[in-house]
Amino acid sequence: MKSRAAVTVGDREIELRTVAVPDRPPRGGALLRVTANGLCGSDYDLYSGHLREASPGLVPLPLVSGHEMVGVLERVDPEAAEKWAVSPGDRVVVDPAVRCGQCLDCRSTTDNRCRDLLRYSTMPLSRGSGLWGGNAEYMELLPGTLVVPVPDALSDEDAALYNPLGNAIHWLVTVAAVRPGDSVLILGAGQRGFACSAVAHNAGAARVIVTGLERDQVKAPLLARFGADTLLDAESADTVAQVMDLTGGAGVDVVVDTVPGTATSTRDGLACLRRGGRMVVAGIKSGAMDGLDINAITLRELVVRGVFGSSTFGVRRAVQMLTEARYPFAELHSHRFALEDLDEALRVLGGEVPGERPLHLTIVP
Repeated sequence: MKSRAAVTVGDREIELRTVAVPDRPPRGGALLRVTANGLCGSDYDLYSGHLREASPGLVPLPLVSGHEMVGVLERVDPEAAEKWAVSPGDRVVVDPAVRCGQCLDCRSTTDNRCRDLLRYSTMPLSRGSGLWGGNAEYMELLPGTLVVPVPDALSDEDAALYNPLGNAIHWLVTVAAVRPGDSVLILGAGQRGFACSAVAHNAGAARVIVTGLERDQVKAPLLARFGADTLLDAESADTVAQVMDLTGGAGVDVVVDTVPGTATSTRDGLACLRRGGRMVVAGIKSGAMDGLDINAITLRELVVRGVFGSSTFGVRRAVQMLTEARYPFAELHSHRFALEDLDEALRVLGGEVPGERPLHLTIVP
């Protein structure tokens, strides 16, 4: 059997290839028929070359990208069927992080600190079948993979939001420990900003502030339905001044920085925290952070934590939260593309196509 796969071979270079599908899944693993794969900012960073520039060695090319997979289990090794409690024909989402389950970090935590962590969408084509990403018709699943069954009530596109939502749950609930009454500042009004807004609101935050660019201001009505109280324009006005004005100079309890690339948002986020506040920094940044007063972290007793991905709890809870349908996640879907149009989809995602307003994009093989 063969699978079409969109292979990233270089910066802004994607080739549609035919790749042989293994006759049987790996021991303890499975073969997934991909029905949808969501795209996020890190996919554009890989496509544009920014990710490899910022983190050399993280993504060896060529490879099959895609880390927000929804699909049907076509073949399941008996060991995996028992361990994962699944059967062939089950529709599932796939956590992109593959943990060894044996190291000290795996035994002591459920997030992504595994010393031998593997990630789908970052493994090279030269490894085994090469089908290690969601931008293909089929992909292999390794032992240690977390798969979560998808209820019939969820469409493939809705289910594909498990990744940004699972991230938000991990960042805000597990890491930042948002509590009822907290004030939360979310830097960035993309799909991760929407997901973080919903999670903060769902956790009982008393005030949710989101920042975006001037072009993001049209999202304000929809963001309000995801629990946001205010959408600030961080492009035409000073973020720190606006937040301090809203909070009477006190600052906020929690900041989540979802902005990719620039470290300026991180600097501003730190300045917006109240004494003893907590900050979560997500995404890969480039360059140094100019103007950071490092002593402010010590003197104001701030807590700053970097995050990279989600957690077992985050992924499972995301599927539950999508099924509960308290927030209009289906309205985030802005674009659907075929596998052969991945290059165009990534240019739309990156804001390179005039007139397009991307939010959540899905590849349907």
